[in-house]
Amino acid sequence: VTIPQGSTGNRSYTATWKVNQYTMTFVPGNGEENIVKTQDYGTELTAPDNLKREGYTFNGWDSEVPQTVPASDKIFTAQWEAIKYQLTFKDGDKVIKQENLEMGATVTAPENPTKEGYTFTGWNPALATEMPANDLTYTATWKVNQYTMTFVPGNGEENIVKTQDYGTELTAPDNLKREGYTFNGWDSEVPQTVPASDKIFTAQWTSTVYTITYTLDGGKTETENPTSYTIESKEITLNNPAKEGYTFMGWTGTGLKQATSEVTIPQGSTGNRSYTATWKVIEVNPIEDEAVVDFSTLSDETLQNNVVNDVYYNLDGNAYDSTDESVVIGQSTDMQQINDKSPGSNDICSKFKGLIIKVGTGNGSIRVNTMTSGNAALAIQIGNNTPTIAQKTDKGDVTVGYEATEDTYVYIYSTISNNNTNSIKNLSIASTEDFVKIYNITVIPGTTGINIIRGFDNADIETIYDLNGRKLHAAPTKGGIYIINGKKVVQ
Repeated sequence: VTIPQGSTGNRSYTATWKVNQYTMTFVPGNGEENIVKTQDYGTELTAPDNLKREGYTFNGWDSEVPQTVPASDKIFTAQWEAIKYQLTFKDGDKVIKQENLEMGATVTAPENPTKEGYTFTGWNPALATEMPANDLTYTATWKVNQYTMTFVPGNGEENIVKTQDYGTELTAPDNLKREGYTFNGWDSEVPQTVPASDKIFTAQWTSTVYTITYTLDGGKTETENPTSYTIESKEITLNNPAKEGYTFMGWTGTGLKQATSEVTIPQGSTGNRSYTATWKVIEVNPIEDEAVVDFSTLSDETLQNNVVNDVYYNLDGNAYDSTDESVVIGQSTDMQQINDKSPGSNDICSKFKGLIIKVGTGNGSIRVNTMTSGNAALAIQIGNNTPTIAQKTDKGDVTVGYEATEDTYVYIYSTISNNNTNSIKNLSIASTEDFVKIYNITVIPGTTGINIIRGFDNADIETIYDLNGRKLHAAPTKGGIYIINGKKVVQ
């Protein structure tokens, strides 16, 4: 409006107005578009109040929002506070790690946990890389381990191997067998459940003690036999017993099919054993007829404790001289008192070295064809009587008569020439040059009930038998012993 120069008159003017509009911009900061409000100045201004942002809490605007539109454009920026969420790692009810993280923070798991008997296999659920807008709980997952329990039986059989889960019931083998041994447990205690490592258990064994029993039936051994043994015992050879008046025929019993004189229990044997001594009575028939023992018919092997024509030999330590077919006795003797004991007596057979003859009741004579050397002399002793001592530097006979009221033993041995005692105790030969040789022995019985007939009259004969029981039909023409008319006679 312009009032030109020169104008006059009162004038009246009235101002007219138009309200301005201003733009109020609200920046949400949550990824959504800005909220823009264009309003007239002075009109009521209402700020947005339903803003949302994941992981955050709305915390107002960066400047105060007026109640009415101001006279200028304004920009209001939303303020946000990050929410912290709980991150938890657990093993069962046990918390391994726990922390509060904002959304988007890096999720870091703790070191892998360990658990006896198990292998860690990861977390459940699968591990996130960043923290979400919520609490997270991860639980450790496990796989049970298997362990190998090896039982070494030590009995030649294969090992017993058990592969089982940790903590499961473990049962040790209990039916182990080993010949000759008793199972004595394991070298270490076997747990009731499988432990968290492989284990080896070795069987322990104790050798079983077996018994050895003997039935000697009156016999005795110089050295006692063992009464027990184990599979580990060294080889055992039984000592044979002796019994006066009897010959040991061998053992019967465990593992023996017949009487055996040499019984050995080898190392490694098992089982209880029993052995019974078997015996044969030494039958000595008194000589009733003239008996001649000619050593030319013998050999060195047959001279050890044999019986020939009722002459008992006990020549251990003596020898057979094949050059002149004689028995050499007495080169070394150490005898105890005989006291008229039988050849089967232990102390005679083990001590006496010479010849023993048994003669029957009645009278008769013993003729020994002999030769002595050095200081040695021949001794012939009838029972307990004083021995007859003789020396023969040349081969010849020595004859000794006897009178026996019962069966009697005659002892023929070597002694020294100046020893004329009434016993044969402690007799000895001083030198190997002192010895006695015996070529043959003749036993001539006296009154024995045998008729000695040098020819017969056929008219007087009713029956004739030889000693084999064969009946003869005529008088014998060959010399010998016969049964004629029920009597023993010599032709």
